[in-house]
Amino acid sequence: TARELLARGAERARVELAEQPEERGRILHTIGRAYLSLGLFPDALEQLKDAARAREAALAPDADERFDTYYALGQVYRTMGEWAMADSMFRRVLTARQQRYGMGSDETSVVIGAMGLLRWRMGEYAAAESLFSEAVRL
Repeated sequence: TARELLARGAERARVELAEQPEERGRILHTIGRAYLSLGLFPDALEQLKDAARAREAALAPDADERFDTYYALGQVYRTMGEWAMADSMFRRVLTARQQRYGMGSDETSVVIGAMGLLRWRMGEYAAAESLFSEAVRL
C-alpha cells in the first residue's frame, strides 16, 4: 500500500541519510506532506517533526525550507484540532515570510489565509473573516 511504501521510505531516509540532515529533512518533509494528503495525520505529524529537526540541524535559521516544514506542521495541527500548536507554527512562518518577502507578498498572503482557516475551525468567525479579507487584499 502507499502507507507501507511511505513508511519504508521514511525508515530508509533515517538510516541511510543519518549523516546528511539536509537531504533527510527534504525527504521526510515530502513523505510527511504525502501522509497529510492521504489524511494520515499522526503519520504526517511524525515525519514532519523529524523533518523539522533535521532541517533545524542542517539549515540556516532563516532558510525557507525550515518554514515550509513549519507551515506543513501547522496544517497538520490545525486538521488534528491542536489549535495552539497550529497557531504557533503559522505565526512563526508569518513572521519569517513578512521579514523575507514583505507584507504584500503571495508567500505572506498564503499564511494569513491559513491562519484564517484556523480561526474559522475554532469558531472565531469574525477573526477568520478579517484574516481572509486581509489575505485577499494582499
